[in-house]
Amino acid sequence: MEKTEKQHKQLGAEERAAIMLMQQDSRGLREIGRFLNRSPSTISREHIVTWGLNQATLPHWRANRRTA
Repeated sequence: MEKTEKQHKQLGAEERAAIMLMQQDSRGLREIGRFLNRSPSTISREHIVTWGLNQATLPHWRANRRTA
């Protein structure tokens, strides 16, 4: 039985720009992921990196975003 290896490809500049624009347009992580053929978790991690959030501030940021 052969082991299948997943290929991990870093996001390119165009994908990062698309994520930024779609997030500004209030698109969800899953919708963005489908558009870019990427996992929602990949989009989430990019969002954290882009906005300088870390695991401690992320829940607080999400709660504030929902009430805004």
